[in-house]
Amino acid sequence: MNVAFFPLHEEAKGLQDLLTNAGCQVDLSPSGSQALAADALVIAGEDSHQVLADYFSSARLDYLLDRRLAGGRHVLVVGSPMHLLFENVEDLEGGSLAQWPGSVNRRNFSEQHLRVEPSKSPLLGDLNGEPLSFPSAYAAHTDPATLLGPSPMKPPLTTMTTGKEKLVAAVENGALVGLQFLPHRSGEVGQQIISKWLMRVREK
Repeated sequence: MNVAFFPLHEEAKGLQDLLTNAGCQVDLSPSGSQALAADALVIAGEDSHQVLADYFSSARLDYLLDRRLAGGRHVLVVGSPMHLLFENVEDLEGGSLAQWPGSVNRRNFSEQHLRVEPSKSPLLGDLNGEPLSFPSAYAAHTDPATLLGPSPMKPPLTTMTTGKEKLVAAVENGALVGLQFLPHRSGEVGQQIISKWLMRVREK
């Protein structure tokens, strides 16, 4: 399986290793044509919202993401880049990609290892209480499906964290999946989540 991978920070190398260990051929910072032709597109990294948005613009990631989603082609966005998929993003000048309604704001607590609520998610539905890594100081706190009006379209499936401050852990929206946690910092369970996602990609 060929994966076009945009690492927006050196920290994302751990996710690259997970993909490689799962048998993927990973093309780093691919050309636009490679990103569109790949079996899956992965965008990951940790940085300020403005730095990430500037990278999205310079690499035309907004265009590539829209083109892939229009064709039902798989896209995985991991960590802080997922924040740009929401309509309103704190500390961001200019617009976001606005794939989902909702806001990203500074977190009230700094706890990084959080568990998720029981979920119908094929990716996160059987974690058995294992914690996931949420290093970012910002987060989306509201299930975007609850902010959508009536629509014939299937709403996104959102998994939330437990605890004092509930965060969005993941949003699964057709071919687009966003993970607000870092699988490569989440131990064996993180690897399992990536393996499940890759199985989904292979099925189509």
